[in-house]
Amino acid sequence: MAAPVDATFIVVLGLLVGSFINVCIHRIPLKVSVLSPRSHCPLCKQRIMWHDNIPIVGYLLLGGRCRHCLQPISLVYPAVELVTPLLFLLVYQLGEPDQLLIARLLFTSVLIVLFVTDLRHHILPNTITVPCTCMALINACFYPPGLVNSLLGVTIGAGSLLVISRLYYLVRREDGVGLGDVKLLAMIGAFLGWPAVMVILLFASILGSIVGIGLVMFFGANGRSALPFGSFLALSSIVFTLVEAPLFTWYSAFY
Repeated sequence: MAAPVDATFIVVLGLLVGSFINVCIHRIPLKVSVLSPRSHCPLCKQRIMWHDNIPIVGYLLLGGRCRHCLQPISLVYPAVELVTPLLFLLVYQLGEPDQLLIARLLFTSVLIVLFVTDLRHHILPNTITVPCTCMALINACFYPPGLVNSLLGVTIGAGSLLVISRLYYLVRREDGVGLGDVKLLAMIGAFLGWPAVMVILLFASILGSIVGIGLVMFFGANGRSALPFGSFLALSSIVFTLVEAPLFTWYSAFY
């Protein structure tokens, strides 16, 4: 178990990072700076007071509405601010060395941004995946999974989805996997190494299939409805980070 002081620090850090993640989720798809201008209501454009911007507390004090225009604030904001410190604490409990812990927390933060962004807009911005892949490769020069493993992760991650995309196009004559998904799996491979890529790809595919079948059966979606595969990859990567050994055991059962 984590020491109380350390656990408190991780939770506070997660709350602060979660607030910044919300900024990224909102602004990056709009291709505007995440640093300026200061936080403001996306509807009435009024600046948000510092005390209204306190993670979770601000949302509760405002009753879930903008102080100025009284329009509802999306539940995504408090949800992200709750999930981020929880995931940070779970990652911390894994007991990784400090430098690797920093990389894991960064990886988790990026996955949260990409999960919501792809779910909302069906995009996986290059401004996130490409620089993070480079950072992961640099980190791998000194820490696990190691540079060779990381490079193989990038190659196999990108290559496997490119092959799947090509085969899908030959059969269906339409694109089934976007290049954003390819770059995301390459980034995942850079952080976690090539064995993780295979497990995550299979897990995400099964998860996506289950959700797709559920949407068809219970919500009247048609079989050609687009699903945000990047969101499934991001979610699967978070699960893998937390329960790596059981997922490898599950994956091995297929062979």
